[in-house]
Amino acid sequence: MGGGGSGNGGRGGGAGTDPMSEAGEEGNSAGEAGMGSSTGGTMGGSSGSGGTSGTSGGGGSGNAGNGGSSGSGGTAGQGGSGGAGTGGTGGAGAGGGGTGGTATGCGKLTVPLNESTDQARFAITLSSSIDMSMTGATVSVSFYVQSGGGGSITPFVQDTPDYYFLRGATANAPLSETGTWRTINWDVAAEPLGSSTTNKSAIIRVGVEITAAPATSGWSDPTVVFLDSVSVSTGSLSFPFDSSTTVYPTPTNNGPADQLWLNSHEEDTLPETLTGTTVAWASTCP
Repeated sequence: MGGGGSGNGGRGGGAGTDPMSEAGEEGNSAGEAGMGSSTGGTMGGSSGSGGTSGTSGGGGSGNAGNGGSSGSGGTAGQGGSGGAGTGGTGGAGAGGGGTGGTATGCGKLTVPLNESTDQARFAITLSSSIDMSMTGATVSVSFYVQSGGGGSITPFVQDTPDYYFLRGATANAPLSETGTWRTINWDVAAEPLGSSTTNKSAIIRVGVEITAAPATSGWSDPTVVFLDSVSVSTGSLSFPFDSSTTVYPTPTNNGPADQLWLNSHEEDTLPETLTGTTVAWASTCP
């Protein structure tokens, strides 16, 4: 039973841990462009005695200044004899563009994995329950393993009011693949319940489990994982960890809504794993 409100833990999930799968990394950038403009000056010719006003391009009148090329001002016209010169109009250049950028801020998960039974669960409590039984209801997790070895990272959900637990049986990824951003996309609606009694139509928590299974050796102490975001298709919910207020660092069995927290209930994070396990906010991501 997983950790619940007022000390209620969530019950064990039905699906076991199956072979790993991973998603590719993603990246993006945008081009940039410059902008420039200028206008030409004007200069009047000297007044001639008894003359009439000159017209642009006419005999005895001032010649209109030529327009400048893009980004450059035009040359002022010269006053004609007996007339007033008309200044030329400068050309203008234009351009626009955006610059690419990367988001900053991550949830940092640290778990000491030393034996096959070690596990820790990090949850986000939703502000209200959602129905994830409908076709296409998914959870997506963007993550980066900085230090890892044996074991896996797996998304999970829990229902209300009993906090029954359901994990992705095949939607998981190995902790041994370090140094690259990856994404797990888990189809919750299509996930078999197995022996779990989770009510998919009343999901109140989403999160990730870091566990030593299925490896029998080769674990990392500590295992360090960065979370960039957790997204839920139902209700278009997105939880980017871009500020310190998105992470609740104190272990608890019932964390605040819309924040990432460590579930310290003994069935969620085992007592032997809890010592040394932390969740914190990092101002920059790897």
